[in-house]
Amino acid sequence: MADQTMSATQNVEELLATIQEQVTTSSETMVAMAEQVHTGISVSQQAGDSIEAASRDINTLIKNVQVIAEASSAQNEKVRAITDQIGAVVESSQLQLEGAHALAASATQMSEQCDLLLTEVGEFRFAGHQRIRQGVEESIAQWQLTRMERGDLESKLAGLCRRLPALEICYATDKSGIQITSDVSTDGLGTESFGFNCNQRRWFQEATRRRALFVSDIYRSIVTGNYGFTVAAPLFNPAGELLGVLGADVRFDHIIDD
Repeated sequence: MADQTMSATQNVEELLATIQEQVTTSSETMVAMAEQVHTGISVSQQAGDSIEAASRDINTLIKNVQVIAEASSAQNEKVRAITDQIGAVVESSQLQLEGAHALAASATQMSEQCDLLLTEVGEFRFAGHQRIRQGVEESIAQWQLTRMERGDLESKLAGLCRRLPALEICYATDKSGIQITSDVSTDGLGTESFGFNCNQRRWFQEATRRRALFVSDIYRSIVTGNYGFTVAAPLFNPAGELLGVLGADVRFDHIIDD
């Protein structure tokens, strides 16, 4: 009986020890949990502060966006106004362009009519025209050519241009039609046409065929747009042999002024 009582006492002591140990562990767990709760509360507070700061930033951003939107609206109004002005300028420019085209067409028609009027006159004769013919013939007679040398010819042609200011340019070819001088004028020498073959030009063909001075019909210069005509005279040596042809382009307005 005593043994049973002692055994029961030991069991009770062991059970109490176990309970005490579990209580201690539970206390430690509760302390840890309490610390975690405090930590969670602190984190929550920090998160709340961050959310509040973010909210303030968002409100500021919204205000800035509203300001930008208002400025953009005003700018759009200005852009629309400028666009309207540009449209008006384009429309006005289009009208001016159409007017310019109409004016150009009228000018072209008038120019063509003037060309027809002058070219229908053909090989007309009047005092200024006759002075050019006479001046060229007299100069050639004084030259007494025996050969066709470039420097000598260009010097003689320059003198002819000074004598007859209505001459725009003068030049000379050999008897086959090849230009052997520069284009001579009162402004100097132009070498662009040197060596050009003129044997298909009417003035060359007529001067060599007739063996006499030839005056072309009136034409409009492609280069200058001025009206003029060409005087061509055959060049002979003292024995009467053909050496070449002199060509002279005459400004029509110059001889009218004369």
